[in-house]
Amino acid sequence: MLTTDRNGVPVQKEAQDELCRLLVVKEAFDLISAKQLDEKKRSRLCELPDTVTIPLEDYEDMRRKMRLQKLELDELNSRSSRRQHQGHYIELGTSNPIRPTRIGDMYDGLFDIQWHEALPVAMGLYPEESEAFIFLRDLLLKAYDFSSDIAKDEQEKLVSHLNKSVLEPTLHMEGQEYRKRAKDDAEVTEQNEMYAKEVRKATAMKSLPSLFSLFKKLYLQENLNWSEFQLVDRLSNYLDKCVEITWLMSVYDPPLRFVLARRDEQIDMSKFMYFRVKGKVTDYTIWPALVLYHGGPVIRHGHVVPKRHTK
Repeated sequence: MLTTDRNGVPVQKEAQDELCRLLVVKEAFDLISAKQLDEKKRSRLCELPDTVTIPLEDYEDMRRKMRLQKLELDELNSRSSRRQHQGHYIELGTSNPIRPTRIGDMYDGLFDIQWHEALPVAMGLYPEESEAFIFLRDLLLKAYDFSSDIAKDEQEKLVSHLNKSVLEPTLHMEGQEYRKRAKDDAEVTEQNEMYAKEVRKATAMKSLPSLFSLFKKLYLQENLNWSEFQLVDRLSNYLDKCVEITWLMSVYDPPLRFVLARRDEQIDMSKFMYFRVKGKVTDYTIWPALVLYHGGPVIRHGHVVPKRHTK
């Protein structure tokens, strides 16, 4: 158990019963302007205990979420400022599903719901539980490779079409087509890359039905053996959710990443949690950690199976 004061600094004092009231009152206090509170009302709102006690895991989870929300806010402010400065303001609403915290919530749901639903199906194919775990993990990683490849290809095609429209105007006259190609312009390409990313994000959800079909009917047919491919229809919900999440990860700028723990290495508790049993050394990863970008902060922890001690 970890005890914190109201500033989030750990101390050692029991006040667990007041945690709920503290959070509710704090939220209310944050929403009320200081100018609208007289000193008497403000003092009543502040009559809270000096300390509360919460589990260490909950404390770390709250800190992680606060860091991610601050990163998102900083990014939104940065993008808004940049577009206003360039004269191309684009409003980025918080309802957009392509936000790291939103993708993180979806990733939690994938493991808590679809992964557990898919596990008995995978267990029917493999005699060892560890093989079923790895099979489902690898399907997620295949979905990421699939989504990442398509996102990069779509980005390049969008930029190419935009560049052609700008640098190669076309005139249609009396059944003839006339073109004039201007010199390549790095500034035009840079602007079009930015626009292409925004278009890709804004329309990302529209691509999902086609991506679901391509992944299951074509991509997996080339990347699985026949006995594994026979499970595709029975794993449809899991596969669709894998594609949805990895697609949103891939069109985010910069793309979100997965991290796997390496076998025989010390378990990094800042990125991974134990699965079922505790230990210090990784045996294998059953679920990747989700990070904001390569080398960036953790959005959601992964799960690893530690090596068992042998005498």
